[in-house]
Amino acid sequence: MRPIAAPIAAGARIEIREVPPERVAYVTHAGSYEGLSGARRALMSWIDTQKLEITGPLREIYVVSPAQEQDPRQLRTEVGWAVC
Repeated sequence: MRPIAAPIAAGARIEIREVPPERVAYVTHAGSYEGLSGARRALMSWIDTQKLEITGPLREIYVVSPAQEQDPRQLRTEVGWAVC
């Protein structure tokens, strides 16, 4: 999820929702999607080490996706969980 600077009109495939602020622990994974499970495990380990509790679903934001970049090494994915 990303904040938006200006209103966006909803459409057939776009739904606009307001999400309340929350604390999120996240990691940015660089590389192919095959490595995402390792990023998830590392983040979960960090959350456990910090004695935090996961309070929401896993979220993945595809910052640089295959639609934008063909080289898998250039892909960027933010992986995060809401925590308290």
